[in-house]
Amino acid sequence: MKLKLYTLLAACLCTANLFATEPPVTPRPMMNKTMNPWNHPTQNTYRMKGYASHDGVETYQYYWDDKNRLVAFTTYMQRQSGEDLDRVDSFFYNDQDLLIRINSYRKVNGEYVQRNRIDYTWHPGTQNLATRTNYNFLGSEALIGGIYHYEYDEQNRLVSYLATWDNGDPINRADYKYNAEGLLQEEIWQDVDLSGNFINSAKWEYTYNEAGQNTHYSEYKWDATAGDWALDVESNFTFDERGNCIIRSRVNASGREIEKSEFEYGDQPLDQTLIPYSPEFVRPDFFGSKYAATVEHFWVQDDNGVLQYVFDYNYTYEKANGIAEPLQSLTPVVLSPNPADEYTVVSGLQPGLEVVLLSAQGTQVRTAVADAAGVCRIDLTGVAAGNYIVSAQGTTAKLVVK
Repeated sequence: MKLKLYTLLAACLCTANLFATEPPVTPRPMMNKTMNPWNHPTQNTYRMKGYASHDGVETYQYYWDDKNRLVAFTTYMQRQSGEDLDRVDSFFYNDQDLLIRINSYRKVNGEYVQRNRIDYTWHPGTQNLATRTNYNFLGSEALIGGIYHYEYDEQNRLVSYLATWDNGDPINRADYKYNAEGLLQEEIWQDVDLSGNFINSAKWEYTYNEAGQNTHYSEYKWDATAGDWALDVESNFTFDERGNCIIRSRVNASGREIEKSEFEYGDQPLDQTLIPYSPEFVRPDFFGSKYAATVEHFWVQDDNGVLQYVFDYNYTYEKANGIAEPLQSLTPVVLSPNPADEYTVVSGLQPGLEVVLLSAQGTQVRTAVADAAGVCRIDLTGVAAGNYIVSAQGTTAKLVVK
């Protein structure tokens, strides 16, 4: 799938601030990253454009707006069996540039279908993440999959989260501990058993070098029979004299290496480079390196327990000041029928473009994604009669629902 930047930018920029008035839960933080990953430098910087395996099996592309906010992320993965993974994530922000929603679409039988939505709220004073609510779609119906509630200490460090169902019943929880230098030292997860009690599930422990870079962490699973933690996987990180992680190695409990990455770096400082750390995905992660990686050589264990080379990931970057690909003139959208009662068809779109149906007050009512032919159908079942706005492709069109 090839999506033009102006297509994604136009769709996201038109709707970026529409959700700021909704009642606005991150999964576990990775390696002490800030819980607001959207605070970043905006002057004289580069930003990641994307990365791909050298054989084209995996391709990941990032799209940014003129404020250097991530507005879309596309994933394409070829599969030996079944339909290839072709996915589009759209990002939305409030007036404080805080992420408040991610809409995720996946191509199924040639059309993009919304599968997930995640809403975020933030503490107004500290701008720490407060809640994360996950929705899973069955057809057009959004079902809450869980709500995460986050707690922080006086130093704004995450100390715990609690995941609940929408009725308040707990699902799981995690607690975070820090060392004397303020670095994440331990994470412990607990699940809820059939009796409603919390039971141990998993634990991670971290160690660091003098520069504060993570050099090792151990993953444990709870052994209920032994009543103790059992080592599952260990990860080790080797750094060069420039402070870059050059080797990442994962070994199982028996000491067998099951995964390895070797990195190459250029001369672009990482603290001047925008890397899109989302609350929902942690890749790419250069593990506290000082410069931006250009190549990652990747190995993984095969079915016979032998480490095999898989492919290289090649990372690409672009200047962060301004938009790398200029916005092109956009064709107005066409609605038919209009007025409408059961549905309307939107045509003249770019494939993969998100379309938003808004009330006259600017509240989101429906979303849809254009298919390969640049057409999408908006279901109007249950939509009250009145005037609405269809926002897509940098323009809007009025829709009358009978």
